[in-house]
Amino acid sequence: MGYKSYDKSNYKQSNENQITPTIDEILIICDYDKMNQAQLNQLSQEQLVNRVQALKEICDTINPYLPLTDEAVKKLESFNIEISSDPFHLTNQLLALVDNSVEELEKRKNIRQ
Repeated sequence: MGYKSYDKSNYKQSNENQITPTIDEILIICDYDKMNQAQLNQLSQEQLVNRVQALKEICDTINPYLPLTDEAVKKLESFNIEISSDPFHLTNQLLALVDNSVEELEKRKNIRQ
Protein backbone atom coordinates (compact mmCIF):
# COMPACT_ATOMS: atom_id res chain seq x y z
CA MET A 1 0.00 0.00 0.00
CA GLY A 2 1.94 3.04 -1.23
CA TYR A 3 0.73 6.56 -0.67
CA LYS A 4 2.92 8.21 -3.27
CA SER A 5 0.82 6.93 -6.16
CA TYR A 6 -2.52 8.54 -5.25
CA ASP A 7 -4.75 9.78 -8.05
CA LYS A 8 -5.15 13.55 -8.27
CA SER A 9 -7.60 13.31 -11.18
CA ASN A 10 -10.59 13.81 -8.85
CA TYR A 11 -9.25 17.16 -7.73
CA LYS A 12 -9.20 20.40 -9.64
CA GLN A 13 -6.16 22.61 -9.34
CA SER A 14 -7.11 26.04 -7.95
CA ASN A 15 -3.54 27.31 -7.80
CA GLU A 16 -0.06 25.83 -7.69
CA ASN A 17 -0.05 25.00 -3.99
CA GLN A 18 -3.68 24.18 -3.25
CA ILE A 19 -5.85 21.25 -4.31
CA THR A 20 -9.58 21.77 -3.94
CA PRO A 21 -11.92 18.82 -3.34
CA THR A 22 -14.78 18.31 -5.77
CA ILE A 23 -18.40 18.96 -4.77
CA ASP A 24 -19.02 15.20 -4.48
CA GLU A 25 -16.13 14.84 -2.04
CA ILE A 26 -17.40 17.75 0.06
CA LEU A 27 -20.88 16.20 0.20
CA ILE A 28 -19.41 12.87 1.32
CA ILE A 29 -17.50 14.65 4.11
CA CYS A 30 -20.68 16.49 5.18
CA ASP A 31 -22.67 13.23 5.32
CA TYR A 32 -19.85 11.67 7.33
CA ASP A 33 -19.93 14.63 9.73
CA LYS A 34 -23.68 14.26 10.29
CA MET A 35 -23.34 10.56 11.05
CA ASN A 36 -20.52 11.31 13.45
CA GLN A 37 -22.48 14.01 15.27
CA ALA A 38 -25.19 11.50 16.18
CA GLN A 39 -22.52 9.22 17.66
CA LEU A 40 -20.89 12.07 19.57
CA ASN A 41 -24.17 13.04 21.22
CA GLN A 42 -24.34 9.58 22.83
CA LEU A 43 -20.89 9.76 24.44
CA SER A 44 -20.32 10.71 28.06
CA GLN A 45 -18.00 13.61 28.89
CA GLU A 46 -15.22 11.18 29.86
CA GLN A 47 -15.66 9.15 26.67
CA LEU A 48 -15.50 12.33 24.62
CA VAL A 49 -12.28 13.44 26.32
CA ASN A 50 -10.76 9.99 25.69
CA ARG A 51 -11.89 10.16 22.05
CA VAL A 52 -10.19 13.52 21.53
CA GLN A 53 -6.97 12.23 23.13
CA ALA A 54 -7.00 9.09 20.98
CA LEU A 55 -7.61 11.09 17.79
CA LYS A 56 -4.81 13.51 18.64
CA GLU A 57 -2.48 10.56 19.20
CA ILE A 58 -3.40 9.19 15.78
CA CYS A 59 -2.75 12.60 14.21
CA ASP A 60 0.67 12.74 15.87
CA THR A 61 1.74 9.27 14.76
CA ILE A 62 0.33 8.77 11.26
CA ASN A 63 1.94 10.07 8.10
CA PRO A 64 -0.70 9.68 5.36
CA TYR A 65 2.00 9.73 2.67
CA LEU A 66 3.63 6.57 4.01
CA PRO A 67 2.26 3.04 4.24
CA LEU A 68 0.14 2.53 7.34
CA THR A 69 1.13 0.00 9.97
CA ASP A 70 -1.36 -2.69 10.98
CA GLU A 71 -1.78 -0.93 14.31
CA ALA A 72 -2.55 2.39 12.59
CA VAL A 73 -5.11 0.71 10.34
CA LYS A 74 -6.84 -0.83 13.38
CA LYS A 75 -6.96 2.55 15.13
CA LEU A 76 -8.37 4.28 12.06
CA GLU A 77 -10.94 1.55 11.51
CA SER A 78 -12.03 1.80 15.14
CA PHE A 79 -13.17 5.34 14.30
CA ASN A 80 -14.82 4.18 11.05
CA ILE A 81 -12.25 5.99 8.96
CA GLU A 82 -12.14 4.67 5.43
CA ILE A 83 -8.62 3.47 4.67
CA SER A 84 -7.54 5.13 1.45
CA SER A 85 -4.37 5.44 -0.57
CA ASP A 86 -5.29 9.09 -1.07
CA PRO A 87 -3.58 11.03 1.73
CA PHE A 88 -6.00 13.95 1.35
CA HIS A 89 -9.04 11.73 1.83
CA LEU A 90 -7.54 10.07 4.89
CA THR A 91 -6.48 13.40 6.39
CA ASN A 92 -9.85 15.04 5.73
CA GLN A 93 -11.70 12.24 7.49
CA LEU A 94 -9.38 12.39 10.48
CA LEU A 95 -9.55 16.17 10.75
CA ALA A 96 -13.35 16.13 10.53
CA LEU A 97 -13.46 13.68 13.45
CA VAL A 98 -11.07 15.73 15.54
CA ASP A 99 -12.89 18.98 14.76
CA ASN A 100 -16.33 17.57 15.55
CA SER A 101 -15.14 15.93 18.75
CA VAL A 102 -13.40 19.06 20.03
CA GLU A 103 -16.42 21.22 19.12
CA GLU A 104 -18.76 18.87 21.01
CA LEU A 105 -16.46 18.94 24.02
CA GLU A 106 -16.30 22.74 23.98
CA LYS A 107 -20.07 22.98 23.55
CA ARG A 108 -20.59 20.83 26.63
CA LYS A 109 -18.10 22.87 28.64
CA ASN A 110 -19.92 26.08 27.69
CA ILE A 111 -23.29 24.63 28.68
CA ARG A 112 -21.94 23.84 32.17
CA GLN A 113 -20.81 27.44 32.71
